[in-house]
Amino acid sequence: MAASTFALIHGAGDVGWSWHLVADVLRERGHHVLTGASSAAPWPLEEQPRIPARILVCADDRFFPVEFLRRVTRERLGLEAEEIPGCHCVALSHPRELAEALTAPARTMRATSMHAHSDLRRPPTEAHTNSERPCCREDPPQ
Repeated sequence: MAASTFALIHGAGDVGWSWHLVADVLRERGHHVLTGASSAAPWPLEEQPRIPARILVCADDRFFPVEFLRRVTRERLGLEAEEIPGCHCVALSHPRELAEALTAPARTMRATSMHAHSDLRRPPTEAHTNSERPCCREDPPQ
């Protein structure tokens, strides 16, 4: 695969540090990686640029269940999500698997603008609760 540039931006106002393990793997493979951005800052443009997009959801995410994320992705972005192994913090728990998924040929990638397909202020149409699936990491001792 030719070298690519990855801009890894964590959601929920977190910072670029969350991506350090994935960034290391991508750099080992010859890619350029940017991780300093935070999603807490407002988007400066009228809409997001039309760029290739792909959605990865984690099989063992107990915060956002897979079926909820698949539905939201379809409804708001018009894309089908690809499932990968991992928990909610996949960049920390499965960095190599995430890097592999990011560099693998996408099954659903296409140019899209999230703004064109979504109203991110609207609430989900069904409540999402923790999944019954076990987390990929052991729960802390009680």
